Parts: sequence; structure tokens; C-alpha cells
Amino acid sequence: MFEPFTNFDDTMQRKLGWHNLEMFRLPDQDVIPIVQVLQTLCKDKLVLDIGCYGSIAPSNNHKAIVQVAKEVWGVDQKNPDNIEDFTVIDLEEDSWDLIPEKPWDFIVATEVIEHMRNPGNFVKNLSRFKCPIILSTPNPSDFEVFNHMLLGVEIGNSFHFCLFTVRALMNLVHQYGFNVTQVYFVTADGRLRYSDNPFLQSGVVYILKHISLKN
Repeated sequence: MFEPFTNFDDTMQRKLGWHNLEMFRLPDQDVIPIVQVLQTLCKDKLVLDIGCYGSIAPSNNHKAIVQVAKEVWGVDQKNPDNIEDFTVIDLEEDSWDLIPEKPWDFIVATEVIEHMRNPGNFVKNLSRFKCPIILSTPNPSDFEVFNHMLLGVEIGNSFHFCLFTVRALMNLVHQYGFNVTQVYFVTADGRLRYSDNPFLQSGVVYILKHISLKN
């Protein structure tokens, strides 16, 4: 999806102390709430929502999808609301075979991958599904995070094990047979991060499709 437009020469790479550096131009776009992305894509669709009750954001996203989808099946390590269409599994373990086989239109996993101790294994498990994947994760360039870093303060929590730039996420999913076909820079609550610059917002949504399948 993104082709490098600048390759750093050897002098610059030695100066920076890094190797094989490239620049990639991110897609320019308007900032939109994640709920708008999810409801637009999932309207009248058969949706499997993975990791939908781990925290407030995935739970709210799940409820938004339920409002418009034809059918939604939830998957997570707990089912606190005793939802009928739900499978309880440990996302870190090899228990994904318990998920029902249906002709899913979309697999959704919002704000999940950063909680995985082994994100590669998580993407590997997603690859068993042959439909598009809607994956979201926090934006490491979030204005609030970046602004605090300038002050020598890091914003984080004990539940996140990794954060991904767009290029890093693309590199990871490609190892497991996916291409990133669309990227959305989103807000979780519709509130701009002090700027309408899309690259400084709180989250990023990726649409993944299998390399072996036609779009």
C-alpha cells in the first residue's frame, strides 16, 4: 500500500546510527470517529468481534456494531453481561477452534493487539479467517502522548505490551499473509486531539486482507 519515497543515503544512516531507513508518506484524510468507521463497514454484515469486552473502548465499539450489523458474535476472555452470542476463550492460548465457523463478512479486533504478549501469534490466529479484518490500535503519535514526551513524561499503563507505527504494523501482518488495504486515523470519542491533523489523533484503524485473495 505504501511505497518508500525517500531512501536515506549511507552518510545519513551512519549519522543516525540506523540501517535500511526509508520514508513512507501516510495517507492524508479527514479525522473521523472510530464508531463511524465500524458502523459504516459493518452495516448489515455478519461480524465476529474479538476482544470486545476487555475494556471500555472495545465494549463501546461492540455496542455500536450491534446497532447496525446483521449479526454479531463476541469473543473475549470474559462475558460479564452474559451475552448469548458469545464465546469465552483465552486469546493468548490455542483455543481459537472454539469460535463458531460462519461465513463472516468482517472480523473486528479493536484495541486488542497492544494487549497481547505475543502479537505475532495473535495475527497468526486472525489469519485463519478468510474475510477482511478490521484491526485498531492506539496511535503512538497521539498528540497527548507526544506532547508529554517532550516534557519527559511517558503516558502508559500496565496492560499494554507494544505500540505500532503504521509501517511496523504493516510489516507484522505481512508476515502472516495480510496486506493493509486501508488506514483510518480516528478519534475514540469524536474529540480532536487539539488539532485536526489526522496523524496526531488517538487511534488507527487498519483494514487487512489476505494476500492470496482478490480484493
